[in-house]
Amino acid sequence: MNEKKSTLRVLSRGLMVASILGSVSLAGGGCLSRPVTHQEPTTKTNFTAVVRQAAIDKIDLLFTIDNSASMGDKQSLFAAAVPDLITRLVTPNCVDPSGAAKSVSAGGTCPDGTKIEFPPVHDMHIGILSSSLGGRGSDACSVANVNETNPALNGHNDDSGHLLNRGGDDEHLVNDAKPANFLAWLPPPSAAPANMGKPAPPVPALSDPAVLVNDFKDMVVATHEHGCGYEAQLESWYRFLIQPDPYATIKKNGDVAALDGVDGDLLKQRHDFLRPDSLVAVILLTDENESTVDPLSFGGHAWYYEQSTPHVKGGTQICATAPNDPKCQSCYLMGTGGDPGCTTALDDTTDGINDRFYKPKERFGYDPRFPIDRYVKGLSARQVPDRNGEHPAGKGFNYVGTANCSNPLFSTNLPTSPTADLCHLTPGPRTADLVFYAIIGGVPWQLLTEDPTNMTAGNKAPFKSSLNVDDWTRILGKDPANYDTSGIDKHMLESATPRAGVGADDVHTNEWQPTSADLRLQFACTFKLPAPKDCTLLANHGACDCQTATASPLCGDGTTNPKTTQVLGKAYPTIQELQVANKLGEQSIVASLCPREPSDTTKPDYGYRPAVRAIVDRLKNALANQCLPEALIADETGNVPCLILETLAAAPGLNQGNACDPAKGFTQPDPAVLAKFIEGVNAANGGDAGEQMGPVCQVTQLTKKDFVNDSCADSPKPGWCYLMGGATGGTCPQAIKFSTAGNPGVGAKVSLQCIEQSATDGG
Repeated sequence: MNEKKSTLRVLSRGLMVASILGSVSLAGGGCLSRPVTHQEPTTKTNFTAVVRQAAIDKIDLLFTIDNSASMGDKQSLFAAAVPDLITRLVTPNCVDPSGAAKSVSAGGTCPDGTKIEFPPVHDMHIGILSSSLGGRGSDACSVANVNETNPALNGHNDDSGHLLNRGGDDEHLVNDAKPANFLAWLPPPSAAPANMGKPAPPVPALSDPAVLVNDFKDMVVATHEHGCGYEAQLESWYRFLIQPDPYATIKKNGDVAALDGVDGDLLKQRHDFLRPDSLVAVILLTDENESTVDPLSFGGHAWYYEQSTPHVKGGTQICATAPNDPKCQSCYLMGTGGDPGCTTALDDTTDGINDRFYKPKERFGYDPRFPIDRYVKGLSARQVPDRNGEHPAGKGFNYVGTANCSNPLFSTNLPTSPTADLCHLTPGPRTADLVFYAIIGGVPWQLLTEDPTNMTAGNKAPFKSSLNVDDWTRILGKDPANYDTSGIDKHMLESATPRAGVGADDVHTNEWQPTSADLRLQFACTFKLPAPKDCTLLANHGACDCQTATASPLCGDGTTNPKTTQVLGKAYPTIQELQVANKLGEQSIVASLCPREPSDTTKPDYGYRPAVRAIVDRLKNALANQCLPEALIADETGNVPCLILETLAAAPGLNQGNACDPAKGFTQPDPAVLAKFIEGVNAANGGDAGEQMGPVCQVTQLTKKDFVNDSCADSPKPGWCYLMGGATGGTCPQAIKFSTAGNPGVGAKVSLQCIEQSATDGG
């Protein structure tokens, strides 16, 4: 038998999966000149890319900024990074063939020998939310509370998940954000021809980068730090972007919480801010874990967990060591009889307001927060639950989460009225690969470098562009969803007492022993403030960690600085937010709230510059990735040995048997190809994704005889083609193009994967 190699490449407008196809004969696929033996070949992923018919020309950036106490220093550092963010997006770098930045583009052009890294962004919305959603039915976080440094200003304990329009120390209205409460970057067609014919935004269209930068910086610092200490960093953006029927108020019938009405103001803001065809990035800035309840959980009594008094009840004894055991229950349900865990009441030393959401399942037998998967699906699934899907009547105690409504993030023609149909929306063109999630939070920067085992300040290893399994184990542990923290870095362990083996180091100075009067967790990381902060001054009142003399390592030692002077900033482990990032994979970006260089503004690692750089680097892949990363070999007709599969949006009455309409350029895939593809989808998405996805069709490859002006773009036939050189439009050496009639349908998956296979032929 002769040993020969045969190569099969698969381009799939479907989910990115490894080893999609086995050794199969592709009927009508035109990929192989002769059959190969039916044995499993070795496979390797050759490259993965995203192919779209048109470049993304809109970005909607949504920032959720923690406005609880002691966030002011971080807000200032982020404001200092704003020019880097805006400048990079509107005037991208010019890069050499290796990808190294050489200069900043001018007017969208670059000097000879370089090319622009991605097209300048000429259409952008920028909005800000805070982390404050009030006490959720409890007595905490009163809306009457004021800013302690300026009683003329409200403390903003409940911003309701609305876009904010506050500027500067006095929180003046920013005129450029009126009346819709966001900023819009939209230069005129004379400066950006692509904006010709675009509708005017509901706020002033800005065309001067300096104005955009100054407005945004003004709004960042005005988020302030006097809001609710029960932070809702995740829930705020979910409420604004995703929740089909956001409540108007939380009311209580007796002691049972209920959601009342629909927030029409939020619906209108969402409609105005969120375009159906934009790239969306949700960016969180926070120093603490998600700490807000699902109001309807715990039988409508979840507000207990935000109530200041009396103390909440603990959990059964087994919860401390086996929180997933069915016998782990809240003592509210068990009463005081029988279980040792329910015989001792919690007190000031075991249940402090500041650490109420520290390991709630282990301590209380119940976690009243929304599940992590809710937020992951919110940024990736086309269907999400409304209130009835979250907590169906008569379905018991906990969150259910039946996905019974359209996800506004993946819909168009968004409603503006509470009386509209909020659940059945028109599908929009956005796909999950155009949604990004970034967290600048509580994780040591050392764990995000190419040398994560070096926890010293001298670690100058570059930051990673993405995190691998080992990195995530160091950050979250082996299986955080099931409370397995084995392998976690000691600084990421949530603990109310000093952690074993953690001494003075370059990550967070040292552990400390909180007192019963000031129960707080150990830190994930700390950093030196650019200047010490005197906590006795009125300007720092209520927003400083050293208001009174304390043993906290954030405060002066009484010699160099008084103990009422704060010298360090801090972040607690932001476990919930990081779990969302982990599950979103390549659609997420992680950066540390504790900067490697907190003082020297001339250095590239100053403040949150590395975080901003990482965010733009990830977004640019979607903005610029219209090119294939390597050349394919075409025959004399223009065909390449490839197969494209399109996963259609699921729709009533549409199934695999009737979906692949030849008039749309579709044919039925070979059954073996389809089975292998669905198997790969399931493997990549945890088991049953194939049952939830729409039909899969093979897309017709057009040949040169179908081309118009050396391209299939204007061909009257539906399908796709492979182009090289000038035929791609001048920006790519090689690309896949779809004809106008062959454009991906609304809701179709549009990611691309190429698989290279080697197999032994039959002689």
